Amino acid sequence: MNPLSNNEWKGHIALVKFDLRAAEKGVVVSVPQIPCRYDRVVEIDGGFLRVQIKYAGGKSCKSSGSAIVRLKRPRDRQGALRGYSAHEIDALVLYLPQVDKLCWLEPRHFVDKAELTIRYTESKNKQRTKCKYIEDHEW
Repeated sequence: MNPLSNNEWKGHIALVKFDLRAAEKGVVVSVPQIPCRYDRVVEIDGGFLRVQIKYAGGKSCKSSGSAIVRLKRPRDRQGALRGYSAHEIDALVLYLPQVDKLCWLEPRHFVDKAELTIRYTESKNKQRTKCKYIEDHEW
């Protein structure tokens, strides 16, 4: 019997994809040894960045060609939601299984947001403003 839930498996897949890409880029990756708000620490250009990694397999009900990821989760028994702050993590990396690519986002894209949508195909109306396209953030 598998002790991991489907969501936990997806999270592990995203972590492995991140680690593989970091190795391809020659980026040093460290893994926190105690539970914290980030999944990895990377050394880039002599500095260290705390990175949260998410599996972005959710489909948007509003459009095709995009993935949605929830960023706020209940943090207590009363159900209060908690998102990410720039004081906790320096980057958010999304793994999009639809196109087998990773997307690197800076805090301005995710701080205080409940969810995030990223496009992996062009929208039907060709809109570019206020849309996040994977090719603009691919890692």
